[in-house]
Amino acid sequence: MRNSIILFIITLIFSSCESWLGEQAMPLGRGESGEIILVIDSARWAGNIGKELRLTFRELVEGLPRDEPLFDLRHIVPTNYKGILKNAKNQVLVIPINDKNYEGMKMKNLFTQKSLDSLRENKDIFLINRKNLFATGQHVLFLIHHDDASFSDQIEKNKDQIRFVFNTIEERRAIERMYKIREEKTISNKLLTDYGYNIRVPYGFRIADSSEDFVWLRQAGREIDKSIFIAYKDYTDTNAFSSEEIIIWRDDICRKYIYGNPEKPESFLLTETIIPPSLTEVNFDGKYGKKILGLWKTNNVSMGGPFIGYTFVDESTNRLYYVEGFVYSPGVDQRELMREMNVILKTFKSNPE
Repeated sequence: MRNSIILFIITLIFSSCESWLGEQAMPLGRGESGEIILVIDSARWAGNIGKELRLTFRELVEGLPRDEPLFDLRHIVPTNYKGILKNAKNQVLVIPINDKNYEGMKMKNLFTQKSLDSLRENKDIFLINRKNLFATGQHVLFLIHHDDASFSDQIEKNKDQIRFVFNTIEERRAIERMYKIREEKTISNKLLTDYGYNIRVPYGFRIADSSEDFVWLRQAGREIDKSIFIAYKDYTDTNAFSSEEIIIWRDDICRKYIYGNPEKPESFLLTETIIPPSLTEVNFDGKYGKKILGLWKTNNVSMGGPFIGYTFVDESTNRLYYVEGFVYSPGVDQRELMREMNVILKTFKSNPE
């Protein structure tokens, strides 16, 4: 079925794309990071289908000190889907292929009649991805609606895949945003020479502190302070991956190296335990690892914020690594900042060769 869906996507013809754009150059996609335009009629938006869509896109992000949704979802009715709204970078378009009212016909006009007939015959096709449909740098996800009952079920079953699509797109945009202009290759090369590992360092980061087995990279600003730190030690046994051991090690690193205020060396970071961090198994650069999401605070409780970290082993060097990104940005939304931290961490290579 997967091959048939891929073939269908490749051969699908969107009638509106050619008729609306013709030969003219497409505009740039618009919209803030994490913003999604959802086009669906008002009746379905107000019912169970709308509820499932809101649960899919507006679930709260884990590990943040304030409530923030996974995505900023903006509902648009089909009759208003025109002009600059078609240039939105992230779009979800619900296509009710059996509706005969004006709004349904407006959405179906995005497809050729041949494509609509194929979709009616193959009810297994629910998700269709399309890039740069009306603007460059744009991603459009079509959700194919046959009937209300099955559509709600399909949303619930595919919500992880839907989130994955837009999370992946936003991570790619974050990479372009952070590394397109310039990156600190001198720092990256120094880390490779001195420590044998590599990480892509965005412009503006500096080495705040370092030792034989530790490096702290920091981009300090008036409103937003971003930090990445890397530590390692000899790997001994699998107990190192227990939640308790990871948190103990993290606190040991922070207590020793990460100060809250450079003028007060007795200040340091700790893991917030009132809201315990969550730990999950992950594949980090092809290696078994643990991902930790949580909140940090200073020992005098004067500062705090979110962090994300990864623990894993490089068997070639027998090093147990802990890499973390954390931010301090009181009063500033932190979802996209933590997305950036995660993207930077994923560029880490313990054995670049």
